[in-house]
Amino acid sequence: MKRASIITFCCCAQVSAQQPLCLTDIGTPHLLSGLAECSQSGMRTTFRVQENAEIRWDSINLNSRQELEFVFTNSSNVIVNRSLGRTTINGQLTGANGHVVILSPHQALNIGKDARIRAGSFTASALDADSSQFLNSESQWIFQENGQRSLSSQIDGEITTTDGPVILIGRGDVNLRSKIQSGSDL
Repeated sequence: MKRASIITFCCCAQVSAQQPLCLTDIGTPHLLSGLAECSQSGMRTTFRVQENAEIRWDSINLNSRQELEFVFTNSSNVIVNRSLGRTTINGQLTGANGHVVILSPHQALNIGKDARIRAGSFTASALDADSSQFLNSESQWIFQENGQRSLSSQIDGEITTTDGPVILIGRGDVNLRSKIQSGSDL
């Protein structure tokens, strides 16, 4: 009989950014702002997002057998995932009713051919941006170079949104071979 272990950590805005939100094989998430809980069961890591939140990752490495799930209590919620290292998504990333943002301004942004992304709306950028633009629901966002060398980005896999746009921003060479279905026009 297989036993599944569930590790749950509850965090809120008072938690130090130095303390990991939870321990995952995907990367090490640190809650910078907002309210989110993290749990892990087998190959699935779930964040329950109770208000707009920002998570800083050392890197994001989602392999083809893993799932990263964001469960939003409100469809207007946003989760900003800021990666300080490489971002590679080959597994499933879901955030069915909210806005999932991935910022990877320091290393390459790669969404592999096995990736399956489904969210209310989805933004992924190899350029930097002020997280408050997303967290405060501003309608206009500014992306900028951060002085890092130009890196190429690979965007494959399937990206589907149910309520909002798919926004992909790269720098250097961007190889886009993804199947994209957007829930709205820009």
